[in-house]
Amino acid sequence: CKADNVGEEEEEEDLDALLKSMDLDRGVRTCGVRGCKADNVGLLGTVCTHCRLQYCMSHALPEAHGCGEEAKAGAREKWEKEARKAKEADRARAAGRPMLPGSQKQRAEVLRQELHKKIADKEGGRARKTKDDDKDKDKRR
Repeated sequence: CKADNVGEEEEEEDLDALLKSMDLDRGVRTCGVRGCKADNVGLLGTVCTHCRLQYCMSHALPEAHGCGEEAKAGAREKWEKEARKAKEADRARAAGRPMLPGSQKQRAEVLRQELHKKIADKEGGRARKTKDDDKDKDKRR
């Protein structure tokens, strides 16, 4: 029946229009790896964060499509950053200061307050000079 075929064609066109409106059909229909025959990349593929190309699920890992070194360097950088933060937190705990989750401004303010407190403690422990001490000094001269 021709009427049924016309209805199916209209539904397919509607589906294509819907996919384009949702930006799911970006024109990329194959995997970024040469020779890969996967055709489900448009809906099920992933975009590599290093090279920004789209790959099928079997080539989605950076090591599987050639971005292994970039992924390794990125992971190392992330690990070093986390290790530095952990080391700073350990130093802060060892010094008796609370862990500082915030910004550098907060840290600077806490350190400034600690410095003023230490200065005040040291000044309070000093012996004050009296007038008698000045007279004794003059006599010695």
